Amino acid sequence: MKKNVLATMTTAAAAALLLAGSVSAADFTVAIPLPESGITSFEIMRTNMDQLEELTGGEFINALADLTPDGTLSFVESQVAAGVDGLIIIPPSDSILPTVTTLCEEAGVYWGISMRSITNPDIKEMVEASPYYIGNCYEDEYASGYNCGKWMGEAGYKKIAIISQAKGDTTCDTREEGLAQACEEYGMEIVGESRGHSQASDATQATESFLASNADLDAIFVVGSAVTGEHEAVIKAIQDAGREDSVSLVTVDFPNDMVADFESGILKYSFGPFCLTYDPEIALIKLVNAIKETPLTTADGSTVTSNAMKVLGIDNVEDAKEYVEVLGNPAYLFFSDDEINNMMVWNNPDMNEEALQEIVDNYTIG
Repeated sequence: MKKNVLATMTTAAAAALLLAGSVSAADFTVAIPLPESGITSFEIMRTNMDQLEELTGGEFINALADLTPDGTLSFVESQVAAGVDGLIIIPPSDSILPTVTTLCEEAGVYWGISMRSITNPDIKEMVEASPYYIGNCYEDEYASGYNCGKWMGEAGYKKIAIISQAKGDTTCDTREEGLAQACEEYGMEIVGESRGHSQASDATQATESFLASNADLDAIFVVGSAVTGEHEAVIKAIQDAGREDSVSLVTVDFPNDMVADFESGILKYSFGPFCLTYDPEIALIKLVNAIKETPLTTADGSTVTSNAMKVLGIDNVEDAKEYVEVLGNPAYLFFSDDEINNMMVWNNPDMNEEALQEIVDNYTIG
């Protein structure tokens, strides 16, 4: 673990810097490239990061970053330069991971991956050989794409258009592979696609184009999005075109306004992790253990652990209301203080990859 900057200073110098706000009094600092507001899931994440700060003595920083390859590398470079002890990243592409590995090794910064897996076997082997890489949390993205496609196929849809990230985004590429399998099984055709949106108006324009070009379009499937309000923009464009009785919206990940979206009659199915930021919460817990020099281990003793997150599907407004009643609260805590303390290896030597996976698998909302 890196030395505390304060420990190398005189008492007077350290006190002066603390008063000036230029040095953190925390035992360690961790940065994550997600905002602390904007949608309820991010506000929930900040609430849980505040809890982790209190229980572990660390400082958890929301350092908002553009989740592109260049944006992710910029985030890593700037936070390493700032002297953080740990990082969580959400890499859109495996290609940046060798550089991230080198930067973190040279600086002695522990790091992990949230919401992603490493798909390139050579890069995976190289990354997992690093003593500073702690592992990942992930969702089965192929299954996400396939399950949404299966739902549409069973609903009788034949022509769909997709909104997705740019090609090369490992998550959406994998979801699209699952969708392609479902399309083959159910005889569906992808008749349009729009990628790499940066604002909600991009979704409006894409939807207008899909509708104008396809009089018999059945659904628009949002494969993945980093844009706030994208789902609502799609719904409004469908309504404005008078196509709400014939064109549906299906999406991976739950829209922030999910109840209203279901009540519109246009959103028909949403599939994903029960909370977008539960995944980074688990990743942060693993990272803290590593920084504290008591890392979680696998059955064979490796300190690179991988944990799969639970997912669920919602296809009606009643279930959406029940979901939002609980997960619509920005103060929602994933775990009690005692449960968090029990997930720290220095308190519980039996905590490992398997034990953490059991916690994730058995988690219930409430």
